[in-house]
Amino acid sequence: DADMILDDRRRVMRIQPPFGDPRMVKFKKIRVYDHDAEKSVDYLIERELGYDIVELQNVTSVKKIKRTDDGKVRKDVDEWCAHAQLPKSLQHVIPPKALTWIAYAEWIRATKTINFRIEPIVLKNAVECSGRTTYSGDERNRLVRDFEISINVKLPVLGQVAENFIIEVLKNNERQDDELCKKILKRMDGGGV
Repeated sequence: DADMILDDRRRVMRIQPPFGDPRMVKFKKIRVYDHDAEKSVDYLIERELGYDIVELQNVTSVKKIKRTDDGKVRKDVDEWCAHAQLPKSLQHVIPPKALTWIAYAEWIRATKTINFRIEPIVLKNAVECSGRTTYSGDERNRLVRDFEISINVKLPVLGQVAENFIIEVLKNNERQDDELCKKILKRMDGGGV
């Protein structure tokens, strides 16, 4: 099933984002790139000729744990490490190890959608984070990227502070990702960088 993924504990987990959940903080951004949609998706997603993810300002490393691909769906499990200046109110609650998480992602070729779920190493039962990125072509066959993410931090009092901080970091990552994608797509079309 395309909206399920198996983890190392051999239990099935849904990674379809719960966008209807009112408790979650959400962020959505649609970007349109003046580049051929099919060619761009092939270049960025299928052939993975984009940028190295550690070019994002707050990402320290990404380590591949597992990849499977049945030709219809490619599933990845990666360990991400980040660095960030936590707000003072969170520094006594959230240890540095909390900036390491496991990302479960699946690229569904039929819908050109990446569904993802993020599971922190620390406070894993207190944080729900998932999202989706969908690629399509507009009426002029330009690439359209629709990114959305939801997060819920279930900590008394500090949960909202943590959610707002994380969403701001993710917004900054999305802006950086947009700039890097523009450069990559320009290079794809032979325009150099």
